[in-house]
Amino acid sequence: SNLTTDDNGEITVSNLSPGEYSFKEITAPTGYDKTEIPWDFTIEKDLPQKITITAENTKSPLIPTTGSAKIIKQDSESGKTLAGAEFSLISETGETLQSKLTTNKDGELEIDNLAPGNYLIQETKAPEGYQLEETAWQFEIKADDSTQITVIAENTKLKPIEPDIGAVRLIKTDSENGNRLSGAVFSLVDADGQVVQADLTTDDNGEIFVDNLVPGTYSFKETSAPEGYELAEHSWEFQIEQKQTDAVKVYAENTPLTTDDASFLPDSETTFDENGEETTFLIDDNLIEERKPKQKGADDSKTTSEQKIASNQEVKILPATGDDSNAMKFIFGGFATLLSLMYLNKKTK
Repeated sequence: SNLTTDDNGEITVSNLSPGEYSFKEITAPTGYDKTEIPWDFTIEKDLPQKITITAENTKSPLIPTTGSAKIIKQDSESGKTLAGAEFSLISETGETLQSKLTTNKDGELEIDNLAPGNYLIQETKAPEGYQLEETAWQFEIKADDSTQITVIAENTKLKPIEPDIGAVRLIKTDSENGNRLSGAVFSLVDADGQVVQADLTTDDNGEIFVDNLVPGTYSFKETSAPEGYELAEHSWEFQIEQKQTDAVKVYAENTPLTTDDASFLPDSETTFDENGEETTFLIDDNLIEERKPKQKGADDSKTTSEQKIASNQEVKILPATGDDSNAMKFIFGGFATLLSLMYLNKKTK
């Protein structure tokens, strides 16, 4: 027993008595299959010749001792391959075996010479524009399998970063009836008092819209009121907040001017003709009104009030008063005096 082939692949056995013998292989050479069939031979009496037996073995198929894996990095939605992803290779015991393994321009990464066992591939850097995947991908290298392992590693695109800005909508209205007012002019001022935008004018809907405002405190300052309205002395302050989605609404009211304000009344002028009759003119951009007193003793039907008008103005005929001439003189005289005082008061201002 335990007969082993030498360096020449031979075994020599001598001093065998005549009889039937056989060689039975116990262990095959490395890389070869063991032969199960014995090699029989006979030693005959009185035949001293040497017997030679040729024993053959079949080579065993190659069993890989290492394997390989291919990592393919893809977009989770489109399947497009992604270059520039970095990974670490981790053993089943948690040991980092390799690091900074990077996908090529085709989005692929090959890892060779892996001993049989379980592995993790952990992403350490995502492709540009993609979220980092925190979950590792697992794979196994088997001793009796020479097939390359393929791992599909997907990434999700990052959501586009929206600019952190906001907008404001100013709505200009009449303080009494709520009607919207066009033609009001504003300046937009920041918290430091710096004018961000000037000459912002309300449109036909009485609105001003301003966007692309960074978060902070702002105010609208009226620089010109709508025609017929008081200029607002105060400002309207508002805030643009972080991650604001809707425009801030600012409601700005104006108070109408009234006839009690002398500056709102037309200017007047009084003249006298050669007979000493008094004539008062109301001086207006659109209308010059002449009021003539009634002649003493004249028929009431002949008493008139006429309008002298500026060019391109519509002529309006006022109804006859029908009053007594003395009463009319008193009334017109008092009215003219009042207007003159108001006119002088305005001029002195």
